Amino acid sequence: MMRYEKKGDVVIDHQTGLIWQANCTGPMEWENAVIYSRNLGDGWRLPEVSELITIINHSRYFPASDFPGIGSERHWSSSSDANDFSHAWYVDFDDGYVSYSARTYSNYVRCCQSSNQNKI
Repeated sequence: MMRYEKKGDVVIDHQTGLIWQANCTGPMEWENAVIYSRNLGDGWRLPEVSELITIINHSRYFPASDFPGIGSERHWSSSSDANDFSHAWYVDFDDGYVSYSARTYSNYVRCCQSSNQNKI
């Protein structure tokens, strides 16, 4: 079985059990990303940085992922920097770099949900 399965507007990750939006949105500031994810309803959420890391493939670059249709954009996570809550973590899918930036910076958003949330 392939790891990723695209079904309409979602991609199922059979390795982690997460369901991802097939397309990203943005760019937008972190606070707007949180609002966007909440407005989706049905269990959709901004992923934790530990979840975004699961779709990095460090053996690839431009983009550093096998995820269907992903580009080389930076994607916000819901994870705040523990030392400075005005910053949040992101993943740069250009090279798989993981870091944090000010929440006022604009990054892309790809929401996820647990597989038991969606009735595909």
